[in-house]
Amino acid sequence: MSHPISSPKKNPQQIRGQKDPVIAAVSTSFPNNIVDAEQTYQALVGLFPHEESHFIRRLIQNSGVKQRHTALPPEDLLQLSNFSERNLVYDRIACEQALIASQRALASCEVQAQDIDAVIDVSCTGIRIPALDVFLSRQLDLRPDVVKIPIGEAGCAAGSLAIGIAQNLARNDKVVLVCAVEMCTLSFIRGDIERANLIASVLFGDGAAAAIVLPPQTPSQFSGTVADSSPKYPRILASGTHLFPNTAHAMGFDIGSHGLRLVLDRSLPILLRKHLRQVVHDFLEQHKVSLEDIGLHLVHTGGQRILDVYEDVMGLPRGSLVPSRKALSLRGNISSVSILMVMEQAKLDGISAGKDKKTLGVAFGPGLSVEMFLMEGF
Repeated sequence: MSHPISSPKKNPQQIRGQKDPVIAAVSTSFPNNIVDAEQTYQALVGLFPHEESHFIRRLIQNSGVKQRHTALPPEDLLQLSNFSERNLVYDRIACEQALIASQRALASCEVQAQDIDAVIDVSCTGIRIPALDVFLSRQLDLRPDVVKIPIGEAGCAAGSLAIGIAQNLARNDKVVLVCAVEMCTLSFIRGDIERANLIASVLFGDGAAAAIVLPPQTPSQFSGTVADSSPKYPRILASGTHLFPNTAHAMGFDIGSHGLRLVLDRSLPILLRKHLRQVVHDFLEQHKVSLEDIGLHLVHTGGQRILDVYEDVMGLPRGSLVPSRKALSLRGNISSVSILMVMEQAKLDGISAGKDKKTLGVAFGPGLSVEMFLMEGF
């Protein structure tokens, strides 16, 4: 099912005259396999026999994840014995889901494939060379001169990073397709009894999301007439990044013959609690915006604890991050896909920033880094 970022459908030329790039569509796609909390519990009790069963159940309950989509059914996933086998599955299913999400995004805003000037493809849970942008260019029949930008090592922050790059390209009259796809469950390593592997097995899911970013002045090659009033597409006002010093240990992958083993330091929530508010404040102040001007916070589905910390440091009532918590409950954390998934969830549920308020998108990734973007009209 396709979920446009706004409705009804409009021809891209109808945004002519706006000063900022816009997000014309966001669509998602997920594998058909769904694993619920009870299935997760039953599987993990057997895979982590040294852990107390009540601890595993409490971990699942506290994660905020009620179900997830997975690349393979759990019993098939557990049959994969090495990284080569897992990466072959990644290649097949990531391509499939990325293509579906991209086709849905294009269809939902009526942009033609030949109108795309740049593709930003994002993924960190498998290796594919040529990258997904080459696959998408061929399958979508994009022009041979399309700019291709693969992002492979920015983790959960990469979806937000891609929006920022797309904003800059769109300011130079480029129509941009952003596609993020992650098969996080394929990073599970059977026999690894470390807590990080257990947490990943509770939290992460699989899927893809795609967005279409259009320039302020829509290129003349679009057909159709200019409307009397512009559609209410969200406008991207600014994007920013911040790298926390001496925090490279906090998040990432341990890469070896075993594959991609998640590194997730227990200090991550502490680091965010200590530094995040000032980082966000400085980003907003740079663009003459205050926290009081933000009516909607879209935060990547890093986990229940991360969302709690965000609400606390931003002075938000507990439970304020409704789109993030709902997306976490239904899909889990899908790394780079998450921020786009949360954006779509907000639109599906009719959640907006409110009159004269702005929207802030935030995602965290290896580094430790935070990627942010500011929108208006969401």
